[in-house]
Amino acid sequence: MAKLSKNMLMYGANGGLGNYFYTKQWKGETIVCMRPRKRPGPGTPAQQRARQMMAEADIYARKALDDPKLAHFYEEGAAKRGSKLNAHNLAVRDFFGKPEVEDLRINLYSGKPGNEIIIDVDDDFMVAGVWVAIYNSTGTLVEEGPATDKQHGWVRWKYIATELNTPEKGSRIVATAYDLAGNSTSLEAIVD
Repeated sequence: MAKLSKNMLMYGANGGLGNYFYTKQWKGETIVCMRPRKRPGPGTPAQQRARQMMAEADIYARKALDDPKLAHFYEEGAAKRGSKLNAHNLAVRDFFGKPEVEDLRINLYSGKPGNEIIIDVDDDFMVAGVWVAIYNSTGTLVEEGPATDKQHGWVRWKYIATELNTPEKGSRIVATAYDLAGNSTSLEAIVD
């Protein structure tokens, strides 16, 4: 892929050049690359699944950019990166990436209201929220609710217990992180 700058002949060129080259405009630059070719046949099952996933990602990105709130996050994120990544590309990328719950710290939890649970979460773009559920040793839900963003940047989240849970030994705590695209992952810990 070649980039042309200050070339009077190619300035603003867009489309095919013969049967081999293709030019396109990208953020004010003229890009010259090999002409894309259509592959024969429907492709393998894996290729068909990949095409379907890409089509779903594209639909998500279009809908996200039609929503003013989501569009703001993606446009701001693309501007901060300062690269060739635009808001649509960032939304597609977010569709494919899941957040990761990296750490679930329950050492301060003793089954009493006011106890803190700290959750460290990472995502390739933005963590939209974290949901915490606490189950007692018999598997009954004691409480659940959203964690709050403790540290700017959506990395460290905090949940404060509101219900008494005795005995706390054997209780299961589940933290589920989700991103703007609705992807989620969970991590659980057992109180010992």
